[in-house]
Amino acid sequence: MLRDTAENIHRAYEVSRRRMAGRSNKEIGEELRLDPATISRLLNLARARGLYVELAIPPRDQDVALESLREEMERRLKLRDVRLVPGWEELVPDDPAEWSRPLSRSLHSTREAIFRSATRVAARLLDEKIEEHRVLCLAWGQTVHALIQFLHPHQRRPSLEILPMIGVLQLQPGQTEANSLVRQMADIYGAKNYYCLPIPAIVPGADQKRVAVTLPLVDQVLRKLDVVDFVVASVAEPDPEESTLARLGLVSRETIRGLIESGAVGEICACWFNQAGEAVGDDVIQPIGMSLAGLRAVIARRGRVLATVAGDCSRIQALAAAIRGGLINVLVTDHVTGQALLRLMDSRSQSA
Repeated sequence: MLRDTAENIHRAYEVSRRRMAGRSNKEIGEELRLDPATISRLLNLARARGLYVELAIPPRDQDVALESLREEMERRLKLRDVRLVPGWEELVPDDPAEWSRPLSRSLHSTREAIFRSATRVAARLLDEKIEEHRVLCLAWGQTVHALIQFLHPHQRRPSLEILPMIGVLQLQPGQTEANSLVRQMADIYGAKNYYCLPIPAIVPGADQKRVAVTLPLVDQVLRKLDVVDFVVASVAEPDPEESTLARLGLVSRETIRGLIESGAVGEICACWFNQAGEAVGDDVIQPIGMSLAGLRAVIARRGRVLATVAGDCSRIQALAAAIRGGLINVLVTDHVTGQALLRLMDSRSQSA
């Protein structure tokens, strides 16, 4: 194995990132000017350091026609684009009441494999469509971070503008914060025009927000959100225990429970919404960034709002609400989640 030096670890990361994006060893060798033996040793180093994990992706049921399901979802859910990967029936029980139950340990690796497969496809979709779009906006979270790791563009895009969807969460921003993700994507695309939203993600009260949004550096970025034409969103369920905002102390667990009692079933970057996709708010929670109305405005401008939800039944209710409310129009998921989503939307329509 290669020596565990900073230079070799960086090279191991670059090789593994390309490998996870679906590039062959030959393609990687040509791009990085490395011989096959060196690539093999770098991948071994990446595995040893936990930078590269190979997972078994479940085979597709031969009775499932992914293309026909994709077309049905686009038509019935009125989505602009749907991409599907093979799913696994055991991850999504037939009864939605069971979707909130903890996942058995034996299925964790399967869920992770499906999630990685979907985020890889989402990365390809982004790279494919970004030619049409010049102003990109990123939410926070593990899903957006994973998508970026799978990005391997065929060409640099220095004219691309990249913005965060929301402000900062903590004094030392982690890799999954929107501002950090903007910088990561800018490095990958060679984008020269990328921006930070230098303000807390949430301020306490409308008065503080009115002052905050008028600050020159903040106002400049918020104005640019009005011309965004591609958003990489992150759809989550409101969870008092696992919420990023609650764990960081930005929102109390009691507040999130109150939002749930008020009808919240989903969240996109500190913006909560109900079954109809309508905002559910709290006067104390004043997020600074793109609002739910801003997402609808992107779609109205014929832009794309992309969500990736796969192998995680706890997010299906939130995803369905986001679709009903016109908050997303591009979806990457697995075929089992797609089927469950259609059944859920049907049952909701019948009970309305």
